[in-house]
Amino acid sequence: TPSSPATTAGRGTAADGPPVPLVKQTDGDGPPAVKLTPVARAPAASAPAAAAPATDGGRLRIGINETSESIQLAFPWAAPVAAAAFERSGYLWIIFDAPTLADLRGLGGGESGILAAQQIGHRRATILRLKIRNDLFPTMRRERATWLLRLSTGAGGASAQIPAVAQTNAVGGPRVFLPVIDTGRRIRVYDPEVGDELTVVPVLPSGHGVPVSQEFAEFRTLRTAQGVVVRAFIDDLEVTPRRNGIAVGNARGLVLSSAELVERTRNNRMFAASVKGLLMDYRGWRATAEEGFTKRKQALQRALATAPKSRRNDARWALARLYFAHNQIADTLALLTMMEADDPELPKQSNFRAVRGVSLLLSNRAEAAAKDLLHADLNRHADVGVWRGLIYLGQGQPEEANREFAAGAEIIQTLPQELAERVLIGWSQAAIEADDLTSLRVAVDQLDGFTGSRRAAGYASLMRGKAAERDEEPELALEHYAAAIAQDYRLSRARAEMARVEVELGLEQIDPTEAIERLEALRFAWRGDTYELRLMEKLSDMHIANSDYREALETLRQAVTYFPDSENARTLAQLMNAIFDELYLNGAANKLDPVRALALYYDFRELTPVGRRGDEMIRRLADRLVQVDLLERAARLLEHQVNFRLKGGEKARVAARLAVIHLLNKSPAEALAVLDGSRFGVLSDELTKERRYLRIRALVELNRTKEALESIAGDSSEPAELLRADIHWRNQDWAAAATTMRGLLAGRVDKDLPLSASDQNRVIQTAISLYMADDFEGLDTLTEQFAERMASGPHADTFRVLTHNIDPTKTEFRQLAGAIADTSQLEAFMTSYRNRLAVGGLSAIN
Repeated sequence: TPSSPATTAGRGTAADGPPVPLVKQTDGDGPPAVKLTPVARAPAASAPAAAAPATDGGRLRIGINETSESIQLAFPWAAPVAAAAFERSGYLWIIFDAPTLADLRGLGGGESGILAAQQIGHRRATILRLKIRNDLFPTMRRERATWLLRLSTGAGGASAQIPAVAQTNAVGGPRVFLPVIDTGRRIRVYDPEVGDELTVVPVLPSGHGVPVSQEFAEFRTLRTAQGVVVRAFIDDLEVTPRRNGIAVGNARGLVLSSAELVERTRNNRMFAASVKGLLMDYRGWRATAEEGFTKRKQALQRALATAPKSRRNDARWALARLYFAHNQIADTLALLTMMEADDPELPKQSNFRAVRGVSLLLSNRAEAAAKDLLHADLNRHADVGVWRGLIYLGQGQPEEANREFAAGAEIIQTLPQELAERVLIGWSQAAIEADDLTSLRVAVDQLDGFTGSRRAAGYASLMRGKAAERDEEPELALEHYAAAIAQDYRLSRARAEMARVEVELGLEQIDPTEAIERLEALRFAWRGDTYELRLMEKLSDMHIANSDYREALETLRQAVTYFPDSENARTLAQLMNAIFDELYLNGAANKLDPVRALALYYDFRELTPVGRRGDEMIRRLADRLVQVDLLERAARLLEHQVNFRLKGGEKARVAARLAVIHLLNKSPAEALAVLDGSRFGVLSDELTKERRYLRIRALVELNRTKEALESIAGDSSEPAELLRADIHWRNQDWAAAATTMRGLLAGRVDKDLPLSASDQNRVIQTAISLYMADDFEGLDTLTEQFAERMASGPHADTFRVLTHNIDPTKTEFRQLAGAIADTSQLEAFMTSYRNRLAVGGLSAIN
C-alpha cells in the first residue's frame, strides 16, 4: 500500500555542526537550498548487488541490481553501521551513521526508477538523497555489514515495528519512548522541499522502522523503512538515543493529550427501538489518561499471567479489548486466536465475532472479515453496520453499503479519528454510487470536521465534485476537484485528477489525445485498488475509440492480470476477446500494416479462440501475409497451427496450405517435411491428390526428378502434366517438355478462344521448348495457332522475337531463348497455385 500522506513531504539536510554540502546554493538569508543533480546512468550490474566490494578508491561503492519488478541497491560497509531510510515528497533519504564519500555513478537518469541521486555532506554521517518514481516503495534489510535497499511497486515500509509509547510517569516528566536496541547517533537534516528540520536516528537492527506516522501535540514521528525520524513543532524538543531506545521529550515534560473516557451504554437514546445495543466500545475500552496505555496493559498482562485456567479467557478478553481500542490489531487477533483455541464455542458470541471481524477487516482480510461481520447474529447492531458498509462497498454493493453506513451514522463520532475518516470516506463513496446525495452531504460534513487532516479535506472536496457532476454543474465540479488536488493527499488527488480529465473532456476543453496522455500519467499515481481498475477501464475505452487496439488490449490485459478477483474481470476478458474477433475475423486488422497486424496477433495470441473460429482467424491472417508476399511469416503462423492446434484430416489440409507457402518461398525441404509429418489415413480424394502433387513438386525442386516422374507415372491429369513439363524443363529435355506443353494447350487452339495469363505463359514456354529442341516446324505451327492472340498480351514482344524471321545460324536467338528458359524454369505448376491463391486465398488449397 502507498505511504501515509504524513510521511511524504521532502528532503535535504543540515548537520549537528556546520554542514558541508557537496552541492549547495544559498537563497538570500534563508536556509540553504540543495540542488538535486542527476547523475549519468551506467549499465546495471549483472551480478547480485550484494556482491559489490566494500570500497572503491576510498569511496562507498553502491551495487545495483535492476529487474523489471524492482531495483536493489547494496551499500557494503567494512563493518556494521546503523542506518535510516524514509520517504518525503517523492524523495528517498538514506542515512548511515558513519561518514564516507559514496560513488553515485550508475544512479539516476535514463529510464530507471531512480531519477536523480545526490550526496549531502556531513561530518559524522553519510547522507544520500534519491529522486524516485512515485510508484516505488522502499524496504531495507542488513546482511552482516551490507545494507540492502529494495525499491518495488509492492508494499514498502518496515518489516519490524518501532512503536511510539507514551510514558506519562517517566522520571523527568511525560515523554514518548520508541523501544529499539543498538541506536545510532542523532543526526539533524534540513529538508529543502518542505523547509523544515528533521531529527534522524539510524538504528542497527535490520528492517526496524516506524510503520505509521503519529502526531503528538509537540512533534510528529514520520513513517520509515528503517530507523526513526522526528519532526519537532517546538524549539526545545529533545531526541535522545539510548541503548534500549529513543526518548523524545523536553525539560518540562511533554503535553500528552488524553482520550475522553465514555461510559459504555447499551440502550442509548440515539438508537431507534429496532436497533440493538453496542457490541464495541472504543472509548470505554481505551486506557484512561491518568493510567496510560502501558500501565493498563501491564496490569492486564499480570492479571492474565496469574489467572487460573478457568478464568484465562476472561483475562485475555480484557487485554484484547485494550489492544483493539488502541488499534493494535495484530495483538488483538493473536489473543482472539488463543481464546478460540481454548474455547471453540466463543465465535458464536456476538461481541467476539464483531471484534474479530473488524480486526480482520482492518488487517485487509476482507473475505475472512465478511464471514464474521455479515453473520445474521450481528444484524441491526449499529456499531457493526459501519464496518459492514465497508464490506459491501468492497463487494460492489453500494446501495447496501449506504444503508449500513446510514444506520450507524451516530456511531462514527465515537471512533478514533483515523478509523472515523476511513468509514466516512467509504460512506461518501457508497452514497455517490447509490445516488444518495443527502447521505453524501452528511458524510462530507463530518469529514470537514477533522481539521488539519489532508485526507479528510481531500476526500470532502472530491465528493463535492462528484455531487456537482450529478447535479450537472461541471464547472463547479472542476472547482471542487482542484481543491481536492491542492490538498495533495495521494489517493484523493489521483481520483480528482482522473475526474477532472473526464469533465474537461466532456466540456471539450481538452481533446482525446491530451486526455489519454493525462490519464496515462495517472497510472502511477496510485496502485492496487478500484481506482487503478477504473482508470484502466477508462483508458481502454478511449484507446478503442481511437482505434489504438494494441494499447487497448495491453491495458485490458493488465487490468485482468492485476484484478483477477474483480467482478469486472470476466467482462474485461470478454471485451478483449471481442476486440480480437473484430481485428482478425471482422477485418479491422486489414486497416493495419500487415507486419503490425502480425505483431499484434503474436503479442496477444492467447486470445485466439479454440476450434473453427480460431482456425479461421489464423487462416485469414495468413492470407493477408501471403497477399503481400510475406511468405516466411505466413509459414510460421501456419506451423504453429499444424504443430499445436490441429489433428487428423484438418491438420493434413492446413499442412497442404503450408506446403504451398514453403514451395512459393523456395523451401522445398520444409514443404516435404510438413507433408510427411501430417499424414492421415482417411482423406478426400481431392485432398489426397493435392498433397501428392505438392510432394512431387517438392521432390522436383530437390532434384529428385526420377522419383518425381515415377510418382506421376500413368497420371494424365492437368496437375500431373504441369509437373511433367516442369521436370522435363529442369532436365533440359526440350522435346519432351514441348510435347507436354502442347498437350496442355490442346484445348486452347481454337482462335476464337481468349488466352488467360496462364495460357500465355504456357505458349511462351512451348515456344522456348520448341526453339531449344530445334523444332522449327512445330514453332511455325505454334505461331499459326497463337500469333494473333499473343500480339496484344504482355508477352507479345517475347513471342515475336521467338517466332518471326528466325535465322538458325544466328546465336543471339538461342541465347535469348536460353536466358528465358533459365529464368522461367519450373513455373508452370506453381503458377497455377499463385492464380488459385490470388482468387480464393489459402482456402482454395483443398
